[in-house]
Amino acid sequence: MKQEDSQSYSLKLYSPLKELIPYLKPYSCSLLITFFALCGAAFSILFIGPSLRFLIDGGFQTENLELLNKAILMLIVLSLVLAFSAYIRLSSTSWLAEQIVADLRKDFFAHLLRLDTHFFDNARLGDIIARLSDDCTLLKTLLSTSGAIVIRGFIQFMGALILMFFTSLKLTFFAVLIIPIAFFPIGLLGGRLKRKTLEVQNAQGDLIAFSEERLSGTTTIQAFTQEEAVINQFAALSTANLKMSRENLRMRALLISLVIGCVFIALSILLSLGGYSVLSKNLSPGTFLSFLFYALIAAGSLNEIAEVLGDFQKAAGAMSRLLEILRTPSRLNKPHSTFVPKTHLQGHLGLKNVSFAYPTRPQIQALENISFEIKKGEKVAIIGPSGAGKSTLFKLLLRFYDPQAGSIFIDGHEAPILNLQVLRQTFSLVAQETTIFHDTLYKNIAFARPEATYQEVMQAAGAAYVNEFSHSLPQGFNTIVGDQGKQLSGGQRQRVAIARALLKNAPILLLDEATNALDPQSESLIQQAISHLVKNRTTLVIAHHLTTILNCGRILVMDKGRLVQEGTHQALIKEDGLYSKLYSKQFLNEEG
Repeated sequence: MKQEDSQSYSLKLYSPLKELIPYLKPYSCSLLITFFALCGAAFSILFIGPSLRFLIDGGFQTENLELLNKAILMLIVLSLVLAFSAYIRLSSTSWLAEQIVADLRKDFFAHLLRLDTHFFDNARLGDIIARLSDDCTLLKTLLSTSGAIVIRGFIQFMGALILMFFTSLKLTFFAVLIIPIAFFPIGLLGGRLKRKTLEVQNAQGDLIAFSEERLSGTTTIQAFTQEEAVINQFAALSTANLKMSRENLRMRALLISLVIGCVFIALSILLSLGGYSVLSKNLSPGTFLSFLFYALIAAGSLNEIAEVLGDFQKAAGAMSRLLEILRTPSRLNKPHSTFVPKTHLQGHLGLKNVSFAYPTRPQIQALENISFEIKKGEKVAIIGPSGAGKSTLFKLLLRFYDPQAGSIFIDGHEAPILNLQVLRQTFSLVAQETTIFHDTLYKNIAFARPEATYQEVMQAAGAAYVNEFSHSLPQGFNTIVGDQGKQLSGGQRQRVAIARALLKNAPILLLDEATNALDPQSESLIQQAISHLVKNRTTLVIAHHLTTILNCGRILVMDKGRLVQEGTHQALIKEDGLYSKLYSKQFLNEEG
């Protein structure tokens, strides 16, 4: 590879860090303070050189006590300036890094929440969390420590080089010839180290993702007695991760050691040349000492830069991983999806020739040529065997996905042109498996509408029969219900979901019948809560029980992604179709 190509490639390795510039701009004042503090620290160290020269040539050699005292006083003042600059630099850079990374994390998290369901179908949650946590921490290290070291090191190196030039032109000439040797290892190993670093970060993301997945399924692992198998899988991933880390650390150590070796070989040559100049009376001891001090500063600065080079490469890799997601567009938040109706949507639904296949399995049609219309306030049951496309239909209505063909209308407006938030505010969803957050019972209900008053939340809780069990919790509505609501039973979680839907008060209700697989007492309470919920709302119910079906004015029968029958219970039971077969096999015993 040509030298120019090599330099271009090295710059490209660090190019992801350019994306931090927009996050730095709001803190330009703090950056300026930090820069001046770094300059103060660098210049106070550099001015120690003239002080040493003054101390040796003016104090010791002339045996002048006054000059000696002045030189010592100058060193004390420089030490105080250095200490003060270090305090300002450390405090300002640390706080600056916290603010910048907090802004980046916020943007990353916000972008994740706006991504479509297709992204999460393919992503691993543990890896996303690793990017949000570990990768952001690497950037914080760069901003708070490594970046400041490089800036200070560069200022010191350039300052030392200039002072060396004015101290001894001859020795500086040799130094300029020798010093570039120190950059050779960086050009040789820098690119390889960056790639290894990125591989390690990806491997760590995989390990965290595996851990998160398995720990969230501990009951399944224990039920199938697969603890040892999972432990062995974790150990294998951990060993592979360690192997990659070892190779990365060895390469980083090799780079640093080569830089140190080259730097101190250069210093040794300069020391011998300077020693000959002092012995031949061409250079005073004080001048040579100050020159040697500058050379040490220059060498030390290069060494510092080499040592934190790995942090820059890790940070560049971390930023690449964050940008990979930040640059992933949502398939649903399109520029034309901005229409907001002048009046609230009322709940008139229509589907026309809708066909859909999941992006992860495009060869299988989940829905095929579905058409129907549901008027405002109508209650419709959707039934069919497993895999018929019932839940998929709900996902399309909520625009978790868009159909590949056909159109969905709400109050005559085509779904894709509607503002996505306005569209989703039109629906309330009660699923069989509701998400409960690690928060209080009250906040889990209020999540549907955080601006709701206390009375509104309590009214929704009462209508959903949450009060039936809230008094038994240690702190009532202020009880932390645990991750995924583990302190609540299945029926209690469903009542929280219904309370949320009541509080949201949306005109269209999507109900994946919540009474399935519940005990009779819980089912009875849920049915009573649902009776409050469906009043004056357009309702679509994925039905599993005959009582639910009979309470609906119309029934849609689905099979293998198609709408195969449509009508009332009485009309469909007379037809020789799928509904009558399902009725005889699944629902007849309930009627009796």
